[in-house]
Amino acid sequence: MPHLVPETGPQRVIAASNFVNTIGSGLYLTAGVLYFTQAAHLPATEVGLGLGIAGFVSLIAGVTVGHLADTHGARGVYAATLVVRGAATASGVPRLSARRDQHRRLPRGPAGGLGRPSGHPHRVPAPRRG
Repeated sequence: MPHLVPETGPQRVIAASNFVNTIGSGLYLTAGVLYFTQAAHLPATEVGLGLGIAGFVSLIAGVTVGHLADTHGARGVYAATLVVRGAATASGVPRLSARRDQHRRLPRGPAGGLGRPSGHPHRVPAPRRG
């Protein structure tokens, strides 16, 4: 496997940073799905749709970014993509916080789920006796 690691110099630095970035992306996507569905209480369909759209956009953008790297140099283009990626991730934080706060204000039903119990909108059924 040593033939896969570039010789010392800029190529090795880019390869190492790309490796670390790939590991971080995998961890983010795995933990992110759990966070978005469990802690932020976003619907799984919404999270899946968002990640699917992001994946599709990444496939399309990869060709363009690859061409830019060929014409303008890999180091600068890679640094620019990391900045754009960081800004895109940071832009989701206010929306996610607003969504989480909205979820906390929703009424809860008798079983702890969202919504009101059936029947009158403000009446909670009395517990059954005996």
